[in-house]
Amino acid sequence: MSGSGALINKEVLISLVISTLGRTTPLERLFESLLTQEHKNFEVIVVDQNRDNRLDPLFGEGRWSFPLRRQRTPGETGVSRGRNTGWEIAEGSIIVFPDDDCWYPSWFLARGLFLMAATGADFLSGRAADEDGRSINGRYELTAQPINRANVWTTGIEWTIFFKRTALMAVSGFDPEIGIGASTPWQSCEGQDLMLRALANRLKGYYDPSIYGYHATFDIEAEAGIQGKGRKYGRGIGYVLRVHQYGLWSALKWIGRPVIGLIVFFVRGKFKHVEYYRNVAIGRFEGWSGRLIGSPGGPSDKGPFFWHSQGSSSGTQNEAAGSKDQVLQIATPKPEAFVSPRPSAPARTSHGESFGHTEESASTASLPRVRQRLTINGRFLTQNLTGVQRYCREIVSSLDNLLQDEQWRAALTAKIIVPSAGAHCLDLHAIGVQPTLGRVGGPAWTQCVLPILSRGVLLSLGNIGPVVSSNHVICIHDLNTYLAPESYSTAFRIYYRTILPILAKRAARVVTVSNFSARMLDEFKLCPLDKITVIPNGHEHVQRWRPDRSVYASSLSGNRPFVFVLGSRAWHKNVQILFDIARELDSLGLDLLVAGAPNRHFSPVEQSAAPNVRMLGFVTDDDLAALYRNALCFAFPSLTEGFGLPALEAMALGCPVIASNCASMPEVCGSAALYADPKSPRAWLDQIKRLHADQDLAASLRAEGCRQAARFSWTKSAQLYLNLIMSLVPGAAD
Repeated sequence: MSGSGALINKEVLISLVISTLGRTTPLERLFESLLTQEHKNFEVIVVDQNRDNRLDPLFGEGRWSFPLRRQRTPGETGVSRGRNTGWEIAEGSIIVFPDDDCWYPSWFLARGLFLMAATGADFLSGRAADEDGRSINGRYELTAQPINRANVWTTGIEWTIFFKRTALMAVSGFDPEIGIGASTPWQSCEGQDLMLRALANRLKGYYDPSIYGYHATFDIEAEAGIQGKGRKYGRGIGYVLRVHQYGLWSALKWIGRPVIGLIVFFVRGKFKHVEYYRNVAIGRFEGWSGRLIGSPGGPSDKGPFFWHSQGSSSGTQNEAAGSKDQVLQIATPKPEAFVSPRPSAPARTSHGESFGHTEESASTASLPRVRQRLTINGRFLTQNLTGVQRYCREIVSSLDNLLQDEQWRAALTAKIIVPSAGAHCLDLHAIGVQPTLGRVGGPAWTQCVLPILSRGVLLSLGNIGPVVSSNHVICIHDLNTYLAPESYSTAFRIYYRTILPILAKRAARVVTVSNFSARMLDEFKLCPLDKITVIPNGHEHVQRWRPDRSVYASSLSGNRPFVFVLGSRAWHKNVQILFDIARELDSLGLDLLVAGAPNRHFSPVEQSAAPNVRMLGFVTDDDLAALYRNALCFAFPSLTEGFGLPALEAMALGCPVIASNCASMPEVCGSAALYADPKSPRAWLDQIKRLHADQDLAASLRAEGCRQAARFSWTKSAQLYLNLIMSLVPGAAD
């Protein structure tokens, strides 16, 4: 079975157009990655701008199994110009523009083709990543979303964009005067310019972070020429901001961000980073103003002058002369109209009786007359989506639904304070959104900016909050840094084990997600039980998942049954125990599918070389739904969990669960799962064999699992938070 699922349409021809100058070895690595592509119907067009014959060995007859054409344009420079030359002779209905130093995972073309069909997009974009799937060399949105003028800067990189040929024809391709090697100083953002012109032509763009290609990471400390590169790339974004008439505030925001970066790195004593961000800021100002101040490494850097633009995609040569700016003759793009769908209101269900701390208090009819103010710590909106961030998002969305009730509006006013990158991540109606300086936040933002802006009760849902705040409700999800220190880096472990006791002591109330976690907080002396409220996870979010949109929707049926595992390769996730029995599973006719992107805070474990093991890497929510619904079972062998949301998700989607018989798992799964000792490979093999042989048992677990999952509700949990917050109003107990 393939790691990325079945192809949507094997007949669709994709043309990969590569403009290259000066490289050979990286281009060979790209070709080798294309040999592994699951979608085989593609052609490669190389626009060779070299004056010499350095690429001749790459074009030896019979060396590559895919169709390969070479278009020689010696003496012509500019990646955008080369790409235009290539796509105009391409035969495919879908065009992709690889860089000559990138490479791709084997599922790249198949997944891109599927998502284009599923979303109806005219162009689809992704992100740059290392081989572990972590974003690099820029900032990218964390969730899939339509592309518009507001997010176009963080929703794509040129060499991950899939364009319909008809869309390229509508905008006449790339502007040859923008991009690396162009005859102008505007040496970047040709992709953003292209997407903005497409949006102005009412074409539909979509971004999905599950689409990514590989690239080397920029090394500011060691890479030769990085300072000049920062200046040139900065000019490109400034120029495109100006050309597309973004306005003064947008320009100040994008110029100001590297200024903040250089201040931060100056404090840290990283002076090469200071110089780099200084060059980026200057470059962005130059691009925005059209005035080159004079710097090393950029074209035409011969002192101050103004750069005049007389068009964009027409290819008219720009001239460097004179002493004042000329009016730019471009059309104003119309704002993109896509709006992310708002999650449906969760159903109201009750929680399991095992969560003894979660009695619901009086209805809104007995709300105190004092109007409480609530501030929510929105740092989680700029973090990668794991179980903790899922909890934060769903609780806030459910709070927003509840606060639209007239009685709650009269009793409570709420706002969420977010770093700027998270300002548009949730569709909120009753909760105000207050963006701040600092794109993604961090410890300095949490400890310095957030408490200054906070009013009333501060709610931190994601483990960490400001230590200076005392009117503070904080949710500490687990004590894994105490229980499984091997899973975390030394710095992360020390940070959490230092700050969590302070936060628990200072907070007005501590929330956690299970009775198990409450006991751990008490046993490790962070917080007594009488200060803790247990407010668990919910299940309703899985109802929004669309398995029919997954790349696995049609590829799972007809293949061998499989055991599904979701989790990072952290030590406490204990995935190794399933690798140990993989060959026995193979003899039973079972595959083992392991999904989950690695987290940089986790230490890796050894991976199995068994032939029936498939490492899926990053998967979307829609993929999860398809995998859960088609799996023989979901195996959850963790040594410890604060709650264990994946097990709840699996049960809610009708997937039988085999879980560890420790920590919070029996509390969450109840009698709706099979259990095994997390240190006994034989116990796991026996339970999987039992389930594989007994279809009645599997059917019983599916039905009981759905009933068990229904006992956990985001709406009920949000109600408990509101009750807790209102109890902190002075005089509320009277």
